[in-house]
Amino acid sequence: MFSFIVLYRNREIERVERCLQSIVNQANTDFEIIFLDYGSETNQSEVVAAYCQNFPVIRYVYAPTQGWFWCRSHALNLGIAAATRPYLIIVDIDIVYCPHFVAYLTAKVNPQTYFNYACYYLPQDFTDYTGLDYHNTYPYVVSDFSGTGLLVAPKKILEEVGGFDTVFKVWGFEDRDMFHRLEDKGLQNVRISITDLPTFHQWHHSANQIEAMPKSWLDFMRKCWEQKPKDVAPHPHPEQLFDLVHRPALQVAQGQKPVYQNFMFTYPSTQAYLEFTHLFTNLQSGQSLQIKQSFQAIPPQAPSLTARVFRKVNKLFEKVNVSYRVTELLVAETELLTFFQVRDFLFYFLYSFENQIADYYWKQQKVESIEFIVVKK
Repeated sequence: MFSFIVLYRNREIERVERCLQSIVNQANTDFEIIFLDYGSETNQSEVVAAYCQNFPVIRYVYAPTQGWFWCRSHALNLGIAAATRPYLIIVDIDIVYCPHFVAYLTAKVNPQTYFNYACYYLPQDFTDYTGLDYHNTYPYVVSDFSGTGLLVAPKKILEEVGGFDTVFKVWGFEDRDMFHRLEDKGLQNVRISITDLPTFHQWHHSANQIEAMPKSWLDFMRKCWEQKPKDVAPHPHPEQLFDLVHRPALQVAQGQKPVYQNFMFTYPSTQAYLEFTHLFTNLQSGQSLQIKQSFQAIPPQAPSLTARVFRKVNKLFEKVNVSYRVTELLVAETELLTFFQVRDFLFYFLYSFENQIADYYWKQQKVESIEFIVVKK
């Protein structure tokens, strides 16, 4: 009856095992598990894929989306397309489920209803997963229902409303958008009490620390959601499982395709942004634009000959009490934009030019460097 849609990317195997074991060990076994690996690194995807093979009920699906932002909407849509059961359960890889979860929902689901379920947030020092009492109440913080992605809904309706809107490049508002569209479709929302279906959220660092999502991006996604008419369907994005042939930006990043043109951001910022945009819009279909830029502090430079001359002139002015100084102004002309300026510009660029982009690749090292490749559609 149910398809569990489990989304995953680059998380430790112990967390995955706890989540999947809690699903596999359900009292009611009328379900399948679609484990959708959304572009994990090879060393981690191999470990998780091997673990999934131990359970016939789990179908491991790998989407080679390395270099894309964690776009939960796109991953969910791939899961919806792969599911074969009439009702879908959206799973956070951090969740540990109670053994009667499926049995409870089996008696409740119907085509006119979608469900949210809550979870306890376990503290950082929690380790006794085998001792969890699913008939007890706990003094932990409980999730609210305002934006949680813990969702149960009919597959047919999720497809009819167009799936999740991939305009939300990060996460947090694709769910709220979906809730509005499900209700516009006539579905009733039922919020399941934590006492009826106790589930537990494994502790992890904040989302920003895990995926390096800046607050400015989240604020931007919030504004997109608030300004989007609630009766408008998602932007048309036919979902497909990509392979290397369909990822030209990934091919460029791996050295299998040449880059058409390189670019570096320098001051003045407005001119740099306009120049980058102009270069991209003038690319031919299939051509790529690449940035490989470091943002370390500018190292101290030995004084130039001109600077030494200026220093002597200034000392002479001081001796004769002339209120005048000669300075060298050329350094500011070649100063790089900061990591944060370039990072945010490229994020907004991807959002604004999405319909002209065939593929992109993004890699950053903390706040020290950015590699970015964009291919013209």
